[in-house]
Amino acid sequence: MAERNSWAVSGPATGLITTEDARLAVTALMQAGVTPVAGADGIRAGVGDPGRVAAATPSPNTTVTVQPFQMFSSPRAGGHGSYVQTLDGVKVIDILGAHPASTSVARDDLIVAVQTDTFYGDPANSFVVKQLVGGVDPVPAGAVKLASVHIAANAQTVNPENITDLRPPNVVGLGGVVPVRDATQRAALSAYRGLTAYRGDRNWLEVNDGAAWRVPSVPVCTALTDITNPYQGQLVASLTDGLLYTYTGTAWVGAVATGATPHEARYELRAGQTQTYPQGVDTRVVFPTVVYSTPDVTTTDNAVFTLNRGGLWSITLSLRLSPGGGANSYEAYLAITDGGDNITKRYAHQNGFFGPATPPTMSTSTQVRLPAGATISGSAFTQAPTTRTTDSSFGGPNHITFTWLRP
Repeated sequence: MAERNSWAVSGPATGLITTEDARLAVTALMQAGVTPVAGADGIRAGVGDPGRVAAATPSPNTTVTVQPFQMFSSPRAGGHGSYVQTLDGVKVIDILGAHPASTSVARDDLIVAVQTDTFYGDPANSFVVKQLVGGVDPVPAGAVKLASVHIAANAQTVNPENITDLRPPNVVGLGGVVPVRDATQRAALSAYRGLTAYRGDRNWLEVNDGAAWRVPSVPVCTALTDITNPYQGQLVASLTDGLLYTYTGTAWVGAVATGATPHEARYELRAGQTQTYPQGVDTRVVFPTVVYSTPDVTTTDNAVFTLNRGGLWSITLSLRLSPGGGANSYEAYLAITDGGDNITKRYAHQNGFFGPATPPTMSTSTQVRLPAGATISGSAFTQAPTTRTTDSSFGGPNHITFTWLRP
């Protein structure tokens, strides 16, 4: 039959609506299935945990329980429309009562939901949730698996770890948000443009645009690969590094620091910590005290700092030396330099001439775009006639700071 009797048309005393017509009418209100007139098969989403098979509580015994559920499933053998099947209360199935465990061999039983229909050649019309004993009972055609139950040799009870959930996906009314456990269940949906799914493993909504599943909001994730089909301009908040990322169309770029993870560091040379600066020698300054740190900056000697994130950096450097002594003024300078062998490569520099009794106090800063892996040092130079030391009488003047601003 092509054109079916419409719901609901009057007719003679016997009526026009067949059982399949009635099922098709119900299907029209359901989540779409694999054809334009088919409904999706699965357990109707609802409160509690519909259809869950669990061990007895509080103490496991020989039984399992099946939570109430309502399910939609298609007839086998070319039937049309969807059955609406209901278990309206908790069902207890004694797994080991009638079928004790073997003394030597393990088995795997199934808990299934089975619909029979005399219209399609079955001996009776019934819907039943029951146990199939592993290695003994065949799986009936069209049976819907709810769980498997592993029965070890000599088992006396069914424990929670023995039960594997095999329930079909949830289904909802047409246009409803479909709960799915993960990307695998989402991929099994008969997707159409506008279908919306709730990802239970990610706690967000995804919408199918006819080509792929998209996350339309600003999702929070630990891995950017969780966004399986990003679109240009999409924003994602990362729990891994505390950045807000944007998708360029080809790659994710960390754009804004949210504050959840620090992206700044400060190192100081404090009172009681001294360092010498020989005359006429560029000397890297060591900052022994870590005030605050970030994974974006690492160091093994507190003198050479590696930037682990590329982008625009703000770097500040401040140093106070002991007075030069002698009879004449002398030059001193401070520089933010490359942390490698080329200490003369400078990103910022301050110099001055200081009197013999004046402690040189110098600060410099820069904003510079640097690649990941770049190294940075603070270096000092003095022409004082004798070796100078750091004036660390005060706690904070001697420092170097790093702040990542943006890509």
